[in-house]
Amino acid sequence: ALHVALGGERDGDHAAAALDYRAAAALIHGLGDYVGAFTLHRLGADALAATGDISAAATARDAAAVALERLVSGVPEPLQAVLENDPAVIAFQEAGHDG
Repeated sequence: ALHVALGGERDGDHAAAALDYRAAAALIHGLGDYVGAFTLHRLGADALAATGDISAAATARDAAAVALERLVSGVPEPLQAVLENDPAVIAFQEAGHDG
């Protein structure tokens, strides 16, 4: 499901990416700490914002922040620095999002 959301965003079809994100988010909701959740929610937030759905974009950003926090706290300490130095994580945090 993650590659579907990535595909629409990459092709510039934000409406399709937003629709795909909503479907993928529903699928991973029950999976617990899915390792790709941060990326999925972050890209979904971008797609939703691009379609003008600001409320849903904010919800997706919040979900990305929670997923990132869970991801970082769930790996051994030496790997936490690797995650925290990932360009996508840095950009997300520099945009004012927690995680």
